[in-house]
Amino acid sequence: MILGELGHECFLPQRDAGNVSGQPPHEIAARNRAGIRQADCVVVIGLGLGNDTSWEIGYAKGIGKNSIMLCQGNDLVALEKSIMLRFSFDDIVVVESLSADERVKERLLHVLGFAKQPIGSKV
Repeated sequence: MILGELGHECFLPQRDAGNVSGQPPHEIAARNRAGIRQADCVVVIGLGLGNDTSWEIGYAKGIGKNSIMLCQGNDLVALEKSIMLRFSFDDIVVVESLSADERVKERLLHVLGFAKQPIGSKV
């Protein structure tokens, strides 16, 4: 986990919301909303975005949280086809690989400081 390696506390809905079979969906959703409210920002890694992730990004945007996407170049092409999702992100960091190399970590630290970079800038 890149952000964890950088010393940031991370809320991962799939890990932390208790998404366990048999739990009422409204309880899982409440934990997801609470995690987003407590976050400084939302970072999405990769483009495999389903309805849940899209909703979480919209919720974060609606309550004033910055949203950052970390993706590879081919993901950016697909993202361009979804105008609403594309403009939901405050920054998009395009990398050659989603591995946690030093350049990716350095760029994420810069972006998490909310120093604005051009959308679609590359590492």
